[in-house]
Amino acid sequence: MKFFFGVIICAFTCSVSLAQTYTLDHYLDIAKNNSPLLKDFHNQIASNQVDSLRLLAGYKTQVNANSGGLYAPIIDGYGYAEAITNNHTLNALMSANQAIISKKNVNAQIAAITLQSLSIGNQTKISEQDLKKAITAQYITAYGDLQQFKFNQEVIDLLTKEEELLKKLTRANVYHQSDYLTFFGDVKTAAVNAFTGKVTL
Repeated sequence: MKFFFGVIICAFTCSVSLAQTYTLDHYLDIAKNNSPLLKDFHNQIASNQVDSLRLLAGYKTQVNANSGGLYAPIIDGYGYAEAITNNHTLNALMSANQAIISKKNVNAQIAAITLQSLSIGNQTKISEQDLKKAITAQYITAYGDLQQFKFNQEVIDLLTKEEELLKKLTRANVYHQSDYLTFFGDVKTAAVNAFTGKVTL
């Protein structure tokens, strides 16, 4: 029976000790890197930067070029009449357009996009703080559970030592066997309750 409880406690201790190999900063970095909400905010900011560049490019001179060609084949005297089709024709058209707009209007549109990006940046910081708060709370809870388990383990170790000492005293007829059996039952109950955090001195 002692061996059974020893194996269970040892396995639980190993799992708990392995679970606390990373620091809080490690978990915070992973959360920030894998948060879909934060990624969405970063993508929105990048999209706004592209929109501002596209807006500025749209107010620059736009150059368009169009061309067309026609060839009317004549083979062995059969085909289209050269007098009508001129055999072949080529045409091309190039145009340049410049939007006339005040600089204040352009600056106002750029400022609107910039303000939107700043607003998203503020939302990103707020979301990071909320995420940090939630993960820190979970980490503290897990750390508290670890400390409680270590305390329970120490209590069980003390009770086990007392049980061994009481066994010797019982064999020497210093204590009654009923007292030893009662204490032995308390030790086993404490060992079972260690997994639920109920062990107290």
